[in-house]
Amino acid sequence: MSTAYDALREAADLEAAPRRTPERPLLRVDLSTSSIAAGADLLWEALEAAIAAGGHDVELVRVGTLGLSWLEPVVEVERAGAALVYGPVAPSDAAAWLAAALGDAPQEAAAGWLIGSRGGAVAGAPRLEETPFWALQERRLMRRMGVIDPERIGEAIADGAYAALDRALTMEPIAICDLVEAAGVGGRGGGGFPAGRKWKFLLGAPGPTKYLVCNADEGDPGAFVNRVLMEADPHLVVEGMAIAGRATGASHGFIYIRDEYPLAIERMELALSQARARGLLGDSVLDSDFAFDLEVTRGRGRTSAARRRG
Repeated sequence: MSTAYDALREAADLEAAPRRTPERPLLRVDLSTSSIAAGADLLWEALEAAIAAGGHDVELVRVGTLGLSWLEPVVEVERAGAALVYGPVAPSDAAAWLAAALGDAPQEAAAGWLIGSRGGAVAGAPRLEETPFWALQERRLMRRMGVIDPERIGEAIADGAYAALDRALTMEPIAICDLVEAAGVGGRGGGGFPAGRKWKFLLGAPGPTKYLVCNADEGDPGAFVNRVLMEADPHLVVEGMAIAGRATGASHGFIYIRDEYPLAIERMELALSQARARGLLGDSVLDSDFAFDLEVTRGRGRTSAARRRG
């Protein structure tokens, strides 16, 4: 690791330590587009009031989705090394749920809300990883979703964010392309075209200035993969774009997000600001000779051309 990244990681570890080994219960509230539609923002306010009224020594933590959209609002309680996930927790039930979930036997007292345990076995609670929804999954891109606060870069770095970018800065661009191609990584646009090969096209293209575009418009009906990733772990997108920039010789990138995704836009713009402040974007990424920056471009909706054709 570079000296610059080592310094960032050391600072991030110190920042994240209280939440990685909490001395008081952590209440992780899923605040994403789908959960807010189900009342998660109102639940957050109700929990703040219930915590103050009851004098509970806990910490409310904002996270992205675990993917349990049909059970929103979802809250995870971590204490004494065990994490229990509950939902749906209605705002009107905040005080009652809080008392039950913080009691001595939450598996029984809060059984009506209990979904299961995450990350380890807890007596009396099914493990999420063994449920039909999760059992077939191997979470890679989604590994930090629902676990870290997407608005705190320190939590992402403490969990390894930008370590791959730090490594990429020691490699030749063509070597990065070869590695991605050998790994069998395919494009996510539907065709599955090898990403490493596609990057080589841009690397070998003539011209002094090259640009990258991340298409997060999601124009297909029912699409939401980009949105949940940007809302729950925006630094994963930033790091991936920076690595692609290094591999292709691009100096600037655009993240095109549809205007109907205000929370994704907000968190991506915050992530870019945080990354620049820590030298992960800009004229000298991690004190290297690599210059790369990103900006969010907001879509303005579709034209009426389709309606006219109809």
